Amino acid sequence: MRYLKHALFAAALLAFAVPAVSYAQPHHHPGHVQNMRVDVHSAKAHIKNEPFADGKRVIIDSLVSTGNQFMCSDVVEILDAFDFDDEKVDAAIKMYPNTIDKNNWYTVYASFDFDSSKQKVRQAVAAMPQRAPVAPPAPPVPQFYAGKPIPPQPHVAPPAAHPHPVAPPPAVRPMPPQHHHAPAPAPVHRKPMININSFLSALENEPFSDGKRSVISSAAATNSFTSADVAAIIRVMKFSDEQVYAATTLYDSVVDKNNWYIIYDAVTFSSDKDKIRNRVGH
Repeated sequence: MRYLKHALFAAALLAFAVPAVSYAQPHHHPGHVQNMRVDVHSAKAHIKNEPFADGKRVIIDSLVSTGNQFMCSDVVEILDAFDFDDEKVDAAIKMYPNTIDKNNWYTVYASFDFDSSKQKVRQAVAAMPQRAPVAPPAPPVPQFYAGKPIPPQPHVAPPAAHPHPVAPPPAVRPMPPQHHHAPAPAPVHRKPMININSFLSALENEPFSDGKRSVISSAAATNSFTSADVAAIIRVMKFSDEQVYAATTLYDSVVDKNNWYIIYDAVTFSSDKDKIRNRVGH
């Protein structure tokens, strides 16, 4: 019995002597999202390996919600991993808000097989609200001076009334009027200039008129053009109504309207030249 008591006592000592082993878990911030450029090759490979449409949709949702940013060339690469246009439409609309170079969005439309798909994407993108820049918060008011708290200021009593009447101060001569100059006008933030070679290539890859119009309207909303650019675009358009549409749609985005006259050499028919001049006023 005595030996049993000693054994139990020794076991208890060992239990207290052996420290407990703890495994530290990394600290996660579930609400923190870090914006970074997407790994397009990894994303494309995972989408290609996913056999079902719902699985592909989950991958796109994850890419967007975790803060990945896309160039338009990345969007084109990722859309190439989809087999059907309706899947491409859904993916493109979801990736658009995280796209960095929206002025090149017109290059994405070549990824779709049907004009109806391009139209769905264009309408969805046009309906998205533009995000206004958020002003940085105002800096906090400093509460310390030279590393020390600011001492409270003593209360100063107002001066006592003078026992004798005080003569009024002498009249002050009015200052001559100051000539204030009007503030300089705010700088005009112009849309980036179009990459005309890339744009012409995108137009030539569009086999149908509706597709060309989608590309033009998308580029006009986010890019600036020269009159020479517009003339080159008109020469790519094969049909009369396409030439008129291109000229009238791009006019507001032209930066050198004083050179607008050069576009008329690219227009095939005189009647179309009159239509363009009547619509734009020049």
